Amino acid sequence: MLPLKLRLKASCAHQSLYNEAEKRLIEAIKSKDFSEVCVVQGLMEVAKKKMTSARETLEQRHQQMQEIKAKQRKVLDRYCDARK
Repeated sequence: MLPLKLRLKASCAHQSLYNEAEKRLIEAIKSKDFSEVCVVQGLMEVAKKKMTSARETLEQRHQQMQEIKAKQRKVLDRYCDARK
């Protein structure tokens, strides 16, 4: 699992790609450059897929952390009960 700092950078990179595509789309629509609109559409699809993938990975990692914490609690409870 990547450190939080690296995960945030990756998430920001996907978001910035999406933001750039959004700005380019606005400019392309204003200038009626439909070839640019097609390029921007591709950029937005890539950014959306990457953000969706990153979100799914984060959700999986969160679930794994919850499972680890539950197991950790069980082990600590058993240890405390055994010492009594």
